[in-house]
Amino acid sequence: VAHRFPKLKFVISEFELGWLAHTLQRLDHAYYRTPKYAVDYLDRKPSEYFRSNFYATFEDDEAGMLTRHLIGIENLLWGNDYPHHDSIWPHSMDALERCMSGVPADEKEKMVWSNTIDLYNIDVSKLTQAKNVVKETFRGPNAVAIYGTIYTICYRTDMIKKPITSREDLWSPELKGKIIL
Repeated sequence: VAHRFPKLKFVISEFELGWLAHTLQRLDHAYYRTPKYAVDYLDRKPSEYFRSNFYATFEDDEAGMLTRHLIGIENLLWGNDYPHHDSIWPHSMDALERCMSGVPADEKEKMVWSNTIDLYNIDVSKLTQAKNVVKETFRGPNAVAIYGTIYTICYRTDMIKKPITSREDLWSPELKGKIIL
């Protein structure tokens, strides 16, 4: 599918990342070792198709962070899985800090902000005062999130004055026209 539709993008969500680097390595190995079993029109390794057409989400996957370069930083999207029972909310920022300990700021910025902006073609100019993504704007028990890295867009724009404590607050008049989902 990725060969025939090179602009089509897939997002693998809710599986974390720890398994992904090994899987891509094994797919490339199988493609190299047994090319006669692959379809004849493929002109790239499986990992190359992944890097051009696929994204994967993570919440608090330390193993995934250790293998992020093997997967491709441009293909990683952070989310907190709110409102599911196993989400890391309301401790999203603490979990993210633990998970990304030692990760350079430019890589963090890609995984929690710019990869999502690029994937969904979000016009940042429409997000009022979009500034430094890594800045600690909303922390602790008042930090609520919706699934996926749209959380980052909601909370990293310095435009929300009142603490958001529930999903219903996301639809408040104060936010009307300020968040593009």
